[in-house]
Amino acid sequence: FYSNKASSDVIWDLNLATKKVFYGDGYFENYGVNLNNTLTNLGENYHLIHPLDKDKAYASMNLAILGTGDFWQYEYRHLKSDDTFAIVEDTAYIVRNEKGEAIRVIGAMKDITDKRKLEAELQQSEEQFKGAFLHSAAGMAIVSDEGYHIEVNAGLIKILGYTSSEMKSLKLEDLTH
Repeated sequence: FYSNKASSDVIWDLNLATKKVFYGDGYFENYGVNLNNTLTNLGENYHLIHPLDKDKAYASMNLAILGTGDFWQYEYRHLKSDDTFAIVEDTAYIVRNEKGEAIRVIGAMKDITDKRKLEAELQQSEEQFKGAFLHSAAGMAIVSDEGYHIEVNAGLIKILGYTSSEMKSLKLEDLTH
């Protein structure tokens, strides 16, 4: 199973006939739980999914297995050995027999905790900038490469006496001497 070595994701393989799940390399490295290259019973690791996420995660996968598609994806929190939770993006390919019944599910768990943290920090930074921009008494504008006003704040409108829409139709050079 060389695909385990090629990825930092945790590769897993669920045999629906036996209800056994194989977890490849990376489980211990990502979550601190020693399941590298281990075969477990389906549901045995149910307690490792955050209590607020587990029912929805299992229901989502169940719907995918009972459906007709061949792809499943879900994001949830997974318990780590240090009692913190990793945010996991779990994706899978559903193998079906000639009758269209799911017989096997092969997936990859990716820890996206850092990605989500950076997204939250970026959103907070953007909100702070927007608040400072909109509520500043100083006149401010965001100007395009061509010199047009993309966004203007109330301070600039008050100082120059133009409406927002008028400002957006003017170039920066139209307002300077």
